[in-house]
Amino acid sequence: MRHLISLTALAAFVAVATAAEPPLPKSADQPMLLMAKATKGDNGVVLHVRTPEMAPATRTVTRKVPVQIQKNVGGQIVTETQLQDVQQEMTVMQPVRWRTVDIPVDGKDVAAYDVKGQEVGADKLVDRLKDEKPIFASPFGAVDPFYLQTTKDDTLVVRIPPEKLFAKPQQGGAGRPAQR
Repeated sequence: MRHLISLTALAAFVAVATAAEPPLPKSADQPMLLMAKATKGDNGVVLHVRTPEMAPATRTVTRKVPVQIQKNVGGQIVTETQLQDVQQEMTVMQPVRWRTVDIPVDGKDVAAYDVKGQEVGADKLVDRLKDEKPIFASPFGAVDPFYLQTTKDDTLVVRIPPEKLFAKPQQGGAGRPAQR
């Protein structure tokens, strides 16, 4: 009987412990947060995607590190732990300017979806992105719901192959987008 009670208590503890963990994402493919607007021209709908261009930068970071200090207190050696500031240089990627790429929306390689995974047609895309707004770009289209937990319902997810997103940018000089 004692073993049955112990097993029941253990099972209850394991059930509570595992229920508290959030679900893992099914995929490691995180979407990129970019700025975009859409226009319709003679050749169809074009997405004007703006992404930050990154460059390495060196930063000095101060952090506290525990250090063992030995002191002579009343004739005895006493070891004490103190926190000391240590400066460390690290390289980080920092945005330096915007780059703009114009991407034709063909509905095959490049297509837009709402956060529920429903396709958004080209005409609706122009309406929804008449002003520049943040979008999620993903080379695969659908995004794991794990990455959309804090996303507004009107956010668009756009499937953009990397070779189109990272094509040569159209620049208007000094990192500004080309005039349209």
